[in-house]
Amino acid sequence: MAVSEVSLGIDMEKKCLRCKQVLAYEFFASNKKAKDGLQCWCKKCRKEYRIENIEKYKEKDKERYLQNKDLYKKYSKERKQRIGKEAVKEYNVNYWKKNKDKLYEKNKEWKEKNKEKYIAAQKNYYIKNKEIFYQNNRKKWLSNPEVVLEACRRRTANKLKAVPKWANMKLINEFYLIAKKLTEKTGIQYQVDHIVPLQSKLVCGLHVEHNLQVITQSENSSKGNRWWPQKP
Repeated sequence: MAVSEVSLGIDMEKKCLRCKQVLAYEFFASNKKAKDGLQCWCKKCRKEYRIENIEKYKEKDKERYLQNKDLYKKYSKERKQRIGKEAVKEYNVNYWKKNKDKLYEKNKEWKEKNKEKYIAAQKNYYIKNKEIFYQNNRKKWLSNPEVVLEACRRRTANKLKAVPKWANMKLINEFYLIAKKLTEKTGIQYQVDHIVPLQSKLVCGLHVEHNLQVITQSENSSKGNRWWPQKP
């Protein structure tokens, strides 16, 4: 057969039924059902056809996966054991870096379509990994207290519905970083203060960059939510 001839190193050629080019056997993928053991289309044509019909292939792949879910899980497990968990992890990390924007949009789209399922999965994951969350949060607090402090203030502000969509979170974070640096440099405790307080009997300010200032802890305590510029 032709396949055995290829394995013996004999230069054989075949005509692609799609592009009509006569190409060497190495340009064709294998097909055990064919008489010559090769696909009737060359690799390039098969790739082009798949790209042109990507949605059709996605549906077929999804259907095949749902019909053979246990088998796919078994193959995945065997692959991890064969090449090692670390190698699989490294491959996944590299794939994420190369396709970050594409995967982000895909995940975002899936979350919007499956909000209830996503929230339930998040809750279950948190319940099963409470200790891990606690340790990670503790490490984050010790290494970046200003970031955690800003997150706590943002959470409080969110409760009060004080964070508009146009708030610049990058600039807001910088206020907390400045407060930290001033504290380390002077030895005096500095804090980030809302010029117009978030909660007051007269008015409620917003958690935005224009409403923040860095002042000492004593100044912040004496100011409280009782005074601000142009107070009515």
